[in-house]
Order: sequence, then C-alpha cells, then structure tokens
Amino acid sequence: MDAFATVETEHFGTIPVRHRDCPLCGRNNDDVPRNAYSHGPWAIRICKGCSFVYIDNAPHYAVQFETMAWERTTKVEEQRRAEIRPISYKASKRTRFRMHVLPKRTMLGYIAAKTERLILSTSTTLITTNDPVKIAEDYAMLQHLAGGRVDLMMGRGNMGPVYPWFGQDIRMGIPLAIENYALLHRLWREDVVDWTGKFRTPLTGFTSTPRPLDGVPPFVWQGSIRSPEIAEQAAYYGDGFFHNNIFWPKDHVRRMVELYRRRFEHYGHGPADQAIVGLGGQVFMRANSQDAIKEYRPYFDHAPVYGGGPSLEDYMDQTPLTVGSPQQVIDRTLAFRDVVGDYQRQLFIADHAGLPLKTVLEQMDILGEQVVPVLRQIPGTGHADHAGAENDDFQFNPPWRIELT
Repeated sequence: MDAFATVETEHFGTIPVRHRDCPLCGRNNDDVPRNAYSHGPWAIRICKGCSFVYIDNAPHYAVQFETMAWERTTKVEEQRRAEIRPISYKASKRTRFRMHVLPKRTMLGYIAAKTERLILSTSTTLITTNDPVKIAEDYAMLQHLAGGRVDLMMGRGNMGPVYPWFGQDIRMGIPLAIENYALLHRLWREDVVDWTGKFRTPLTGFTSTPRPLDGVPPFVWQGSIRSPEIAEQAAYYGDGFFHNNIFWPKDHVRRMVELYRRRFEHYGHGPADQAIVGLGGQVFMRANSQDAIKEYRPYFDHAPVYGGGPSLEDYMDQTPLTVGSPQQVIDRTLAFRDVVGDYQRQLFIADHAGLPLKTVLEQMDILGEQVVPVLRQIPGTGHADHAGAENDDFQFNPPWRIELT
C-alpha cells in the first residue's frame, strides 16, 4: 500500500515522499536492499518478485512540479556545471536547444533530397508536446519526399522546461502520450476523422493531408526507459518497442522487453519472440581499454547524469555503458541478445557527458569504420519474414540494423 512520509534533502529541505510497492507486480520490497544507484533519500529497488526496477520514496508529483521543477533550479545548476567544467555546460545547453527547437522534419527533408538509400528516422519525436495533426501531415509529406524511407521513434521527453513551453504539464506525460498517439494512429489510417479528447481542440470531418504514401503509414517505434505503459502501448498497436538501454541494469531492460513481447502476442500481432525490439547503446572507444577509461573518466565523473553516483567501473558493470576497445564494444553489443533475445535495431549514442566535438567525431569514425561493419555482418534471424505478418499496417519489418545517432 502506498504511503507518504517526509525526508530531509540537501537542496529542497523537508519534502513529502511516496513509499511504493512494485508498480508492476505489487510486491512490498522493504526486505530488498537499496540498489547502488540510490542517492540520499531516493531509494532504487529491484523487485524480488518480478525484477522490475523502480524508485522507492519518490517525491510526490506536486513537489516535483512546485519545488523541484527545472525552471526553479536550472540557474543554480547551470552555474554549478559552468564552474565545474565549461565544456560540459556549453554542450549541454546546445544539446537542449537542438533537441527541442531546431526543425527536425525540415532537416530530414533536406537529407532525403540528397540521399537514395538511407532510412530517415528520429531518435525522439515528442508525442506529448507536438500536435498529432502536425506530426501526421509532416511525416506523411516526408514519406513522399523520401520515397517511403521514413520511420519515427516516439517518446515522452523527461526535461522539465519542455512541457510548459507548449502549454502542457509533465505530470500528464503518460495520458498525453496515450491520447496523442491514439489520434495520430487514426489520422494516418482514416480518411475522415471525428475526434474529441482532453488535450487538444476537437476535430470534425478532418482529413490529414497528404495521405501516407501508398496508404501505408510510417513505421513507428515507441521509445521508453522505465514506463510499462509505453511498452503496453507499443504492443497494443503492433509497433516496435525501443528501450533506451543506457541508464538501467540489464534485469530492468529484460523485464520491460519481456512485458512488451508478452503483450504483443496477446494482441494477436504474432509470437512473442518475433516482436519488434530495438535497443540503445552508450560507448566510448580508443585502441585499447586503458586509454579509453583514462580519457573518459573525467567526463563521466562530472557529467550531470552520472557525477556523484557509482564509479565508472560499477556503472559499466551494471549498465550497458561500454568504455574500451572497438572489439569490446562489438562483444558487449552482441551480448545484448542474451538479455532481450533477438532484436531488430541497435542505436549508438556518441555525443554525451560533454565530450568535445573533435572527440565525438573521432568516436563516430571508430563506430563507422571498426564496429558497425562487423555488426552488420551478423547473419539475420529470419524476423523480417515473420514479424508483423498479420498486421497489414506494417510498412516494412525492420531487419537487424546498426545505426549511429
């Protein structure tokens, strides 16, 4: 049973927190030790019953919004980062600007005009703060420009300032994702839509234009780190499920993917082992592992996400972060299949923790020249002939694919 208590925090004083049982199976895990990633009063537990990873003693949503919101703490945090490491501070600000302001669809249209074989995708299209009508029309147009070489990765976004920029509330992230995608799904499949919801103005006799290329909507990946609701949503529609696979232990990733696979089969889209899964990967490479660890450690220790938590070695042991040689990255990536089974898409992140541009470009060269070609030689598993066979809406069944993002 959930209950409230109060805790003392370093920056926010006394705040109410919610003691939680496992959100997935309901087990009380007070007998489970705090995970190594726990910090101060924030206890991370791995459920003994189902292995789901969740935050115990989490701040109440009202406190997160009123006291701990990014808008209220961002100036202090940015100053702290600037004093610790100016490069990280500047890269962080540029990254936030790039993610939420620059016109991705315009850029993808330009790339479509300059290429013939590349599949154009998005690492995150925010279904929560973008209008489903605009997404439907913009990406259908991109389909026509690119000859169908388009898919989308849907996500909710976890940065506090973004939601109020577009008149939304981060506390409604899950309901927004569910309602907005339900509308988007209909706009691509129904010529005339009548619709009423909670988060946007109603539609009466509305037709989204242009219509999807050849009547087939773009393939959609539903991306998530920790929300079972998104895994359920992906399974319900027969979409691909992409797990971030960066910040969490492998047992958590396994449980999320297993949930998606079970529900994918439950909804009649095909056998669980043929569900369409994608994973992320976080890497830093040099010719030998000693040099890679030595160079990357200062970035890790001062990164906003990792700094002050577990050591680099513990983080590499407990999460998919791989810092080492190209061969170590290849071996670690291939081992992901031991955790989640066969899967269809692998993305890598090379721009993180405030790495300088020169270093990021070097990492992309190593990935493109020494890692990706080897992984692409891995024989296919036959998924493309089976996955989604009973769902006429599939544009294509993505094969095992290695990509840079």
